Amino acid sequence: AEGDWDIIIAGTWQLQEMLEKLAPQNPDKKWITYDTSVDYSKPGLDNVYSILYKQNEGSFLVGALAAIVTTSKMPLANPQKVVGFLGGMDINVINDFKVGYEQGAKYIDPAVKVLVSYVGDWADSAKGKELMLAQYDQGADIGFNVAGQSGLGLLDAAKEKKRYAIGVDSDQFLVFKDSDPDKASYIVTSMLKNVGASLFRAI
Repeated sequence: AEGDWDIIIAGTWQLQEMLEKLAPQNPDKKWITYDTSVDYSKPGLDNVYSILYKQNEGSFLVGALAAIVTTSKMPLANPQKVVGFLGGMDINVINDFKVGYEQGAKYIDPAVKVLVSYVGDWADSAKGKELMLAQYDQGADIGFNVAGQSGLGLLDAAKEKKRYAIGVDSDQFLVFKDSDPDKASYIVTSMLKNVGASLFRAI
């Protein structure tokens, strides 16, 4: 806020309180926040642009895909109708992903069971892997990772158990196709929010 910037991007809910304090003190600057919204009933926030996403819609699509996979004759699909979901934290934005994923799966087959685990951290890939190994052991043959760095553990678990995975935010197949093609081979698709595109548009 003290720098010579025209636009300051302060994303995520963790920064909302600080943003609501700083933006009115710096009315000459424009502020952008994403994955949250400031409380516009408070004075002095006309210089803040808030971005929220319909991540439940993209998650509905991958939930439907997960249900199609678990009920298919794909080589790594088992007879059980079980899919997995790994969230970083039990918070609104992650639960928006979860609700869409569950609804998408049930849309294809109401009998599909969705296992849910929360890492409680964005950067603990070891715990993410441990939680996802447990889901695979409980019959899930595909899992959706919405856990930041922790979600990379889901991809490790998929490789170890030879099960399917769904990436998030970036095309995680492309991330690993050269560095670890074996891991990449288990990633069926990735759900993209296109945060970068929304920030570019806002700017």
